[in-house]
Amino acid sequence: MPATTYHPKANSESQATRSRGLQLFAILLQAMKSTFAFAFILLSVRLFGQSPLSFDVANVVVGSKGTATTTLDAVGRWSPDEESGGSPLLGPMSAEVRCFKTFRFCERLGAIVASASSSTTVLVVQDFEIARWDDKEILAIDDTAPCVTSALRVNFMAKTVQQSRALKTSAKDRSCKEFSHLDEWTTFLVGIDGGRKRN
Repeated sequence: MPATTYHPKANSESQATRSRGLQLFAILLQAMKSTFAFAFILLSVRLFGQSPLSFDVANVVVGSKGTATTTLDAVGRWSPDEESGGSPLLGPMSAEVRCFKTFRFCERLGAIVASASSSTTVLVVQDFEIARWDDKEILAIDDTAPCVTSALRVNFMAKTVQQSRALKTSAKDRSCKEFSHLDEWTTFLVGIDGGRKRN
């Protein structure tokens, strides 16, 4: 019976090849995850219409001192419309969100219907402090109300603008006892289709 010869160099090369193969597989798997995540976001936007009527990012110069800043300007209407109950009085350009990177703030402008039984619209202006602005998103917070915290989240990849409101867990104001989870909501700035599923 012939003797078996052990070659440590060949074994080492085999392990190195296997290790490189595993590394390449891990990189490929990560790339697939990113691709699937991107595809899912795009599919969600396409199916549910959660994109505003306009979504523009630009570098501009503002003010008498000529300050340079990146800006975000998005126009549409909120869907679901939690503040106006989906009133037909509000058109497809009834809301706007503007953000200024250098000045670290966003503002929400728009019209809302005063009450469900009213035909009176009022202008709302709300300021948000930018907590984060990177290549992926903007996160801006308004923490000035005693009972709720409002947030704006802008996703650059999906071109979506999301507004949310949540109850403060440590609110001390007595009036906050009148608030419940029904006062918490999330809504999207959408285009003409109003966020409805497309056929």
